[in-house]
Amino acid sequence: MPEANAKELPRKIESLKFALERNIGWTNAADTKAGFLVGFCGLFAQSVASQYALSSGHKSAVQVVALVLFALGVVLATLAIAPRIKPTFRRSRPSAMFFSGVVERFRSHQNLVELTAAELLDRSELEVAEDLSEQLIAVSLIAERKYRFVQGAALLGLLGMVALLWSYFL
Repeated sequence: MPEANAKELPRKIESLKFALERNIGWTNAADTKAGFLVGFCGLFAQSVASQYALSSGHKSAVQVVALVLFALGVVLATLAIAPRIKPTFRRSRPSAMFFSGVVERFRSHQNLVELTAAELLDRSELEVAEDLSEQLIAVSLIAERKYRFVQGAALLGLLGMVALLWSYFL
C-alpha cells in the first residue's frame, strides 16, 4: 500500500464508522416508525371490522376497502421490521466483527473467545476498512428495504383513513 494511502486509512475508517452509525440509526428509526404503523393500522383495521359488522350498503363497501388498506399497511409495516436482503450479497470472507461470521466460527471451533480476540487483534487497518465497507453495504441494503416498506405502510394507512372518513359521509 502506498504510504500516502496508509496515512489516510485511519481517517477513512472513521468516515466508514460514521456512515455506518448513521445507517444503523436510520434503520432503528424505521423500526420505530414501523412499530407505530403496525399499531395504527391494526387499531383502525379492528375498528373498521367492528363497524362493518354493524353497517350495510355503500358505506360497508367503502369500509371493506378501508379494512383491506389497513390490513395491507400492517403487513408492510411488519415486513419493515425484519427485511431480508437478497442472497446475492455475500461478504468476501467471514469476520468476527459481524454476527454471521461469529456464528460460522462458533460452529467450527471450540474456543471462540480466543479465536475471536486473536482475529480482531491481528487484523490490519485495511481488513478493518474492508469489513466496515461490507457492513455499510449490508446495512444500506437493509435500510433501503425498510424505507420502502415503511413508506408503503404509511401510504396505505393514509389511504385507509381517507376511505374510513369517506364512509362517514355516505
